[in-house]
Amino acid sequence: MRLGISLIVCLLFCQVFLFGTDYLDVIYLKNGDVAKGMIVENVPNDYVKLEIPGGTILTFKYSEIERFAKEKIETSTKTNKQSTYSPSFAKLLDQLNTGEIQKGIKAGINMGKFIGDDVEDNKYSLGFALGGFLLLSLNEQFIIRPELLYTQRGSKYEESEHGETYTATYEMNYLDCNIIGIIPIQNNINLTVGPSLGFYLGGKVKEEYDGESYSGDIDEDLVESPDFGLFLGGTYGISPNVEIELRYYIGLRSVDKLSDDDIRHSAFQLTINYSL
Repeated sequence: MRLGISLIVCLLFCQVFLFGTDYLDVIYLKNGDVAKGMIVENVPNDYVKLEIPGGTILTFKYSEIERFAKEKIETSTKTNKQSTYSPSFAKLLDQLNTGEIQKGIKAGINMGKFIGDDVEDNKYSLGFALGGFLLLSLNEQFIIRPELLYTQRGSKYEESEHGETYTATYEMNYLDCNIIGIIPIQNNINLTVGPSLGFYLGGKVKEEYDGESYSGDIDEDLVESPDFGLFLGGTYGISPNVEIELRYYIGLRSVDKLSDDDIRHSAFQLTINYSL
């Protein structure tokens, strides 16, 4: 029932958006009452906030609602309309449309490895990502999120010979400058996509063989910087301020500065994003 109500609200919004007609939102309650106004916040399966004439905000739980409807307004005066996107997306639109610049922080892990025509026997290595972001609204269907992240990327190489295993783990640190577009898909799910520039900050290679280990720096003269690539992924909103994001990074530029070998970064990145 609640899912059906959410879908009806989404369809009604699409009708208004596509055909450009002004409507009042009408909420029919299970107790027989009817409320008319403008939906200013809609958290699917939780609650709806309705602004009635005069500016009063009423809040209704989904468990109290029988159905939604639209009533045409016979006036040329346009009103702002609130979409029924994910909890976090709707909250962002509400704040951004009032002129606020939304800020946030994010933290998580990277599972990275080298890819390319000249890469063999590589495995994923674990790193982390930490940083902040801003949110800029272009319209009700698209938000831009500039990010500044400290990110660990790398790879792991293993080779066995005569019963001994040689292991080399590359840990490379970057300052990533990302421009991510956020596109709502349904309910609390959004698509994220955008380019990234990664400035190399230094790194290490750790080697192990025959019970012995060695660690050395990866000199910046050996690494092509900035690294350039693309992110593609999605977010899942779990509250108005918190979302989980999973995305894939593919490098488009070889990291080897001294040769023509095709060795590029790739990584799966899982983060928790918190809007302040």
